[in-house]
Amino acid sequence: MTDEPVLTQQRLVVKLEENAMDSLVHGVEHHLYSRRKTDWKYVILHIFHAVELFLKARLVKHDEALIYQNRKNGNTVSSDEAVDLLVTEVKLSLFRYAERQESGKYKGKYKLGGALDALRKARNAISP
Repeated sequence: MTDEPVLTQQRLVVKLEENAMDSLVHGVEHHLYSRRKTDWKYVILHIFHAVELFLKARLVKHDEALIYQNRKNGNTVSSDEAVDLLVTEVKLSLFRYAERQESGKYKGKYKLGGALDALRKARNAISP
C-alpha cells in the first residue's frame, strides 16, 4: 500500500496555502507601501485571491476532488461554491463568513457573506 494519494493531497494543500499567503502578503505590501493610484486595486485583488485559495486549501484537506468543477480541464470551484461545500460537505460552521441564499437560482446554497462578500463586490467592480 502506498501513501501517494495522501502525499499528493498534502502537497496540494501546502501549495495552495503558500500561494494564498504570498497573495495576502503582496496585498498587504500594496496597502502599506502604496505610491501609485493603482495600489488599492492590487490590495483588493490580492487579498481576495488569498481568500479564495485558503477556502480551496481547506476543501482539499477534506477531499481534493471537491475543488474541481471539471477535473479534466482543471477548472476549480468559485469562492461561493467553496463556501457552500465547506458548510454542506465538510460541515464547517461559517456563520460569520457565509450566508444562505433565500431566493433565485442558488436558493438554499451558501455564499460569502459580510465583509468577504463586500471584498468580492469590490474586486468585481474593478475595471481593467
